[in-house]
Amino acid sequence: MFTTTVVSTHTNGTESYQLPDRMDKLIDISHKMTKDELELAQVNHYQNASTKHPLLSFELIGKGDNPPDFLIKRGDKKVNLDVTSFSSNRWGDAARFKTLLDDVREAHRDGRLIGLKDIGFFVSFPDNKIPGDATLRKIAIPEFIHSLELIAKKPWVFEDCLKDFDKPGPGPFPMDQAGTTSDGKLSWYVTHAGVISWTNDFIAECGFSIEQSRCTNITLPEITERLDELVKSHDKISIEELVVVAGGPDNYGNGYVEEAKLALIFIEEGGKLTNPPQHLKRVVIYNWRRGTVDIIFEADSNVVPIEQSDVESSN
Repeated sequence: MFTTTVVSTHTNGTESYQLPDRMDKLIDISHKMTKDELELAQVNHYQNASTKHPLLSFELIGKGDNPPDFLIKRGDKKVNLDVTSFSSNRWGDAARFKTLLDDVREAHRDGRLIGLKDIGFFVSFPDNKIPGDATLRKIAIPEFIHSLELIAKKPWVFEDCLKDFDKPGPGPFPMDQAGTTSDGKLSWYVTHAGVISWTNDFIAECGFSIEQSRCTNITLPEITERLDELVKSHDKISIEELVVVAGGPDNYGNGYVEEAKLALIFIEEGGKLTNPPQHLKRVVIYNWRRGTVDIIFEADSNVVPIEQSDVESSN
């Protein structure tokens, strides 16, 4: 479970929220999912959560005509259902981050980074501007890998490092290691020295970790604006029900906590769509990580709202 953090309250009464950065492996796959595969994973996960509420429980009939993505059945009624991701621009970040990890993994396979076992790194793209693969591979990634090689060649002894934590100064090696590439497009620093849990396939293979560091500040109106745009783009006659999947996986099976929190803020703060859809009959936010479903628009105003506690799950 997770909570949100209020950073500041503005003079107009709006609050800014800070969302911590974390990417997790939600689906254990080794290939990039196609659009159809991702949508099927989303609808299956949503179907499992919907069984806990009779209003939303359904039978999956099959693929739709794109749109809709799927044809479902509730009782004797067929419904045209579309699924979409409530993703931030993190998915573009994820693609670039994967490029970096792939190149570092190859350097490790070449035997250049053996000495990095049990060391953790954070990387960040200054100003949250993510360059393309070709740009990253020109200077930033090679220089980062060279820095990793230098650290890997030093005889770190973590037992000795732990004895020095209470001493003044930058901290025990390799905890004071950090840098920025000469093109200014990538910064990095060591975050951990010691045993690392195997939380993803990169760590399992390489023995050290690299995570992306980024922090997002956002207000409720800004979250609402994102949802408004998302709903508007799916407000078509051929679609009756829209499921917005928050905090779910991308095409590589990875998901960001940030995206689940965007949905949580919207629900907990009583957010409402600014412009109700003209054609959609229902809009549902499905929070993949919390396992909760919330109807944020219902053409039939007599429908009883769903309480989050009714559909909590372990995810």
